Amino acid sequence: MIENRDSRLPTGLAWLLIYQWILVLVVVVSLGFSTATVLQEWKSGITLIQSDSFVFFVFSVEFLVLACWGTAMGFASVGMVRRPPQRSLLGMICHLLITIPVLTAQAGSGLLLMTSDVGTSVEPRWWVKVLPAFYALMWLPSALISAWGFFYLRRLRKRLFS
Repeated sequence: MIENRDSRLPTGLAWLLIYQWILVLVVVVSLGFSTATVLQEWKSGITLIQSDSFVFFVFSVEFLVLACWGTAMGFASVGMVRRPPQRSLLGMICHLLITIPVLTAQAGSGLLLMTSDVGTSVEPRWWVKVLPAFYALMWLPSALISAWGFFYLRRLRKRLFS
């Protein structure tokens, strides 16, 4: 029996697809919680439009961006198994859309850590100084995995489609 080696996924791509589906699941769950919150507000008689139009605008943009990004990531994940180059490019774009805000959040946490002044408070608290470092470390795995995913897809795309 002749085995077709082209039908197998590379190990790195299989792990990347698992990570991407976890991200899609997180987006779907967060959209569900956001929708449930809005429905609870409407049920209680308070509409978002009446309470604050800015909150309604932010919620609408968040819902639209998360829904579009989750759909694009799911579409890219399904397409990467078939290996068309457009799906790999879409996956690379989705990983950049994760990496850029995460690195921005890390830089902001780092700046907050450097500029926080604990000496002016009456009661010095050690955790005030350490909390921005914890936030920066919290974002680190997502930044590393998404950056690796971007460069891995770039390398795989060049190898397979050149």
